[in-house]
Amino acid sequence: MQTDLSMLDDDFALAIHEAAHAVAHIAVNFPFDNVTIIPTDQYEGAVLVAPETPRPTLPLHVVTLLAGTIGADFGFGSHWVKRDSMHYGDWAWSRLLLKPTKPHDPLTAEERVNLDHLFERIGAGQIGKVLSMKFSIFEPAASKAVEVELSKLARATEKLLRRRWANVLAVADALTQRKTLTYPEVLAVLQAEKVKLC
Repeated sequence: MQTDLSMLDDDFALAIHEAAHAVAHIAVNFPFDNVTIIPTDQYEGAVLVAPETPRPTLPLHVVTLLAGTIGADFGFGSHWVKRDSMHYGDWAWSRLLLKPTKPHDPLTAEERVNLDHLFERIGAGQIGKVLSMKFSIFEPAASKAVEVELSKLARATEKLLRRRWANVLAVADALTQRKTLTYPEVLAVLQAEKVKLC
């Protein structure tokens, strides 16, 4: 299922990363404003969600965050993931959402929205570059329970994307051509391709 790395195009690989995020959002019914591969100072690409948009349950929220890297890994293997700075930010973001500020006291929905907004403004990729591969800020504080849950959700995310790989490819192809797609435009792409929507 992986793409020949000799044919790897960075724009397409980035489109796969963001398309996987977008497809996961649709699968768990977590609408977004748009998905883009137009870089800014904050990110190389992003799925942007309005602060007022209700977040799904915590596990499904984390699935949408992990989907980008897992999709890139599924499509291109670890060679791409190692140079995908957004990978580190997405996993760090997931760890922060899963790690309660106090024992047995998970983040509230409002706190998750605030954390989402902070990461979107700073840029998950920028956070990844600062943290490097070792997650020096987050890993020492992450409990074993968080890592177990993260592994379980990563497996669930991979399963979700494997079942919807045609969706990811369709959205990635549209992104490479149009650079930015709104939520309704992503749905229209999937309907036009006659692939499974959820």
